[in-house]
Amino acid sequence: MAWNDLLHELLSIIFLNIIKDNQNLSDLYQCLGVCRSWRQLAKEFLFNIAPSPWLMLNQKYPNQSVTFYTTLCEFHNTTRPTPESTLKFGLIDHTKAYACYDGWLLLGYDNMDFRTSTSFLYNPLSGVLLQLPPFPGHLRLDAHGTIKFVISKSCPTDRDCIICVKFSIRGTSTVLAFCKPDPIDDYSIKGKRCLLSSFSSYWIVPPEKDSSEIEDIIFYRGKFYSIDMFAALYVYNYDSSTDVITSEPVIVEWFNVFNNQKVATGGVGSRNRNCNSLVKSKSGDLLMIKRIFNKNYARVTEDCRVFKLNLSNIDYYHWSEISNLKEEEALILGWHDCISISVSEYNPAYKPNCIYFFDKYASGGKVIRYGVYDLKTRTFISYSDDNGVDRDHENYKCYRLFAPSGLW
Repeated sequence: MAWNDLLHELLSIIFLNIIKDNQNLSDLYQCLGVCRSWRQLAKEFLFNIAPSPWLMLNQKYPNQSVTFYTTLCEFHNTTRPTPESTLKFGLIDHTKAYACYDGWLLLGYDNMDFRTSTSFLYNPLSGVLLQLPPFPGHLRLDAHGTIKFVISKSCPTDRDCIICVKFSIRGTSTVLAFCKPDPIDDYSIKGKRCLLSSFSSYWIVPPEKDSSEIEDIIFYRGKFYSIDMFAALYVYNYDSSTDVITSEPVIVEWFNVFNNQKVATGGVGSRNRNCNSLVKSKSGDLLMIKRIFNKNYARVTEDCRVFKLNLSNIDYYHWSEISNLKEEEALILGWHDCISISVSEYNPAYKPNCIYFFDKYASGGKVIRYGVYDLKTRTFISYSDDNGVDRDHENYKCYRLFAPSGLW
């Protein structure tokens, strides 16, 4: 009897027993690589149990593992995670997870004895580990930097995949670096634990004008985009024949965003008063979330505004403020990440048209507050008033959003 001869009814019983213990989720992911029939059924189970992002918790030194808080919707009602609400995965010795994107972790060494330019992309559920080429000499992964990365494909081993990493240099400037890893057949590694290398590739650092102002990056409709503190968009183009990355501004009319509607009440582009994040909505629109801070506390959210990029005229783009998301969805806004989720029977604890967000108050990434913001009424449904003391004590720092649903 072949594996694909097993009845779906029997497979369902097997998969149900696997997921009774949340720690076995990685075993269910391995079932994706057995055969086509197993893959389809395993995807259904995975979607049902992991439809919303997890929180990657702070790692204690020495770093031997990474822990995820899997019930994000319950975070506001508890001061510490329970074993039933967490998943833990082992890491390479002395490495640390610096950022997350679509189910992948960016790993680097976090020990002065091992401080090198070596880095990895790691899929904790499948066990696939991709060693990236060394970073240029002036770029290093830094626990206090605003590190973020995005990839153009669901798997970085895809032959057309490009990786973009955002670095913060000494807290004063921002640099983007691009890399095209060596292609590897994605299907051949599905469900298999393996170490891959990409030594023949290298990082491309395009010259940036005013790069210190870049606040977020996103891959949208086949292009990489960045946004700066003034809500100016830049698009990045990759020339495969020359391995050159070039950037150019996207002409966006922003007068109505800032002057007419007075979004940045503390002054246009004031770094201490607002920051911009990009996210793709469930309906496919590019959204900008403008987080406005309290004038007395530089990193405490006072207001949120959401704008949609209108692309009706290729020569004239403009941002327009929205108070309703088109689909039944909510936004989860971390300090470095933003994810749109569907509010459905699988996410009954989330409310539609709301922004679930986290604040921080220091460069070390300490979480000071969390809250839920209703986009339509422009009011806070809930807002913590404990200054995050308990959560700080429990090492709730440097929150990163991990999207397990991006893995399949």
